[in-house]
Amino acid sequence: MSGGSLGYLYCKDPADLFEGYNRENLERAEALLLAQGYRDIAKDVRRLLEYTYAAENRIGVLFDDLRDVLHAVEWYESSDYGKDTLREKLEEYRNGGAQT
Repeated sequence: MSGGSLGYLYCKDPADLFEGYNRENLERAEALLLAQGYRDIAKDVRRLLEYTYAAENRIGVLFDDLRDVLHAVEWYESSDYGKDTLREKLEEYRNGGAQT
C-alpha cells in the first residue's frame, strides 16, 4: 500500500481533526505507536486527541452563549431587527448572557 491507511492525517488542516473519521485515525495511529513501543510519541498523539475534544467542548459552550447575539446581529444586518432591538439583545448578553 502506498499510503492513505490513516486518511492522510499528515495532510489535514487542524480543523479537520474534529471530524470523527480523523479522530478514529488518530486513535489508530496512537495504537500503532504503542504497539511499536513508542509510548512517548503515542502520548503526544493522545494529547492531540484530547485537545480536539476539549476545544470542541469549549467552542460549543461559547457558541451556545453567543447564539442569541449572533441571531440578533444577523437579523439587524438583514433589517429584521432595528437598532433598539439589537442594542437590547446585546445588553442582555452583556448583563448575564455569558456564562463562561
